[in-house]
Amino acid sequence: MEAKTIEYSILKDIVKEKWKRFLLFGIIMLAISLIIAFTIPKQYTSNVMFQVKPRGSAQVAGNSALAALVGFNGGDSSLTYMSILKSSRVLEPVIQKLDIPDEDKEQMTADIFAKKYLTVDNPRGTDILTFSIEADSPEEAQTIAQNVTESFQLALSDLSGTQDSGIVKLLSQKTDAAKKDLEQKIQALEKYKQESGVYAPSDQEKMLLEKSAGYDKAKADAEVQLNTNSAIVSNMESQLSDQNAKVLESKMADNPEIQEIRNKLLNANQNLAALRFKFTDTYPEVIKAQENVNYLNQQLDTTVSKAVRSENVSLSAAQAEILKKRIVAKSNADAAQASIETLKTLAEQNKLLTNEFSTKSIKFFKLERDVNIAKETYTTLVKTTESLKMKENLDSMDVRIVDKASLPIKHSWPKRALIVLVGGLIYALIIIGYLYIGYSRRVKQVI
Repeated sequence: MEAKTIEYSILKDIVKEKWKRFLLFGIIMLAISLIIAFTIPKQYTSNVMFQVKPRGSAQVAGNSALAALVGFNGGDSSLTYMSILKSSRVLEPVIQKLDIPDEDKEQMTADIFAKKYLTVDNPRGTDILTFSIEADSPEEAQTIAQNVTESFQLALSDLSGTQDSGIVKLLSQKTDAAKKDLEQKIQALEKYKQESGVYAPSDQEKMLLEKSAGYDKAKADAEVQLNTNSAIVSNMESQLSDQNAKVLESKMADNPEIQEIRNKLLNANQNLAALRFKFTDTYPEVIKAQENVNYLNQQLDTTVSKAVRSENVSLSAAQAEILKKRIVAKSNADAAQASIETLKTLAEQNKLLTNEFSTKSIKFFKLERDVNIAKETYTTLVKTTESLKMKENLDSMDVRIVDKASLPIKHSWPKRALIVLVGGLIYALIIIGYLYIGYSRRVKQVI
């Protein structure tokens, strides 16, 4: 079978015969391209650049009650900001300010607005977020970009203002109650001093009673841990709306691995409470016991996370995190309650050693001890609340404007050179097609 060859002489003849037609068609295509390039409505682009604030968990050292509050930095922060920027919460107020008929405003959704006006970008590996607005005039593009910027910043401010505020509110209420309790106990002690005339019991009595001074701080810390984690459990209950989450929580309660760690945690807290009843926090055995409690808390957190992920239950990431926090906080609350019960038992045993003291001295020290416990509780609650507020500030969402909405000088569309180039390509394809058809016909005639 012979290979087909192209007879260039035939093509040359076609070009010689039709060159006027080709030239005329080229002029027509050029004219059409220029008309399109100069008649298409111009579009102007206004650009805005942000630097986003990465979201991270605050480290609250030395306070096991706060450990359950520390969230995780899930996913890419920039993608979160991009999703918020395209949300109805941000774009609906902007749509209402557009200079378009009311009927069009009612029909326009956030998705339609984003497709028509908005382009969002995040250079990979950076904390820079940019968006562009395309409109029919430079002023309109800049105005819409400014409105989007303002609405975006307002939405972030609202979201940051509501984050974890339920827990802070509950702890603030408990702090106020602790302050009132402290004031009442101070008044009771001062009143007793005036009535009994006892201001400084004998050194011997004081020495014997101060053997259990660790009870004050140990009980105060245990009560703060109980109050803090009870507040977390109550707050998470209102957020745990998913029915699947409640089913999964029931399964977690029967998980043998979790139950084993919780039992160890209860025993470890009781042991720590007994040691703190006798010794200060710097005593080696107390430090070792505290490290064991911290280790078990971390182990419980990790085990619950794995158990939640392993269950075949449809659950959002947010609901799974809330469920994990609730389970860990409930375990910490139970451990704190066990510590308090242990301390109460030890305190009752210690009372037997003080029976030989005078009634007045015993009551004086009891009132003084109540004041000390109330002071410790109030001070620790204040520190806990402030630490939570600091954590909220660290985890809050915020952006910094790098470049404000620009006023475009030149239009971004149409690209006239590009339109003419496309017209030239179309012209070339048509001419090639015409030559092919003409060549095929003449070859058949020759055959």
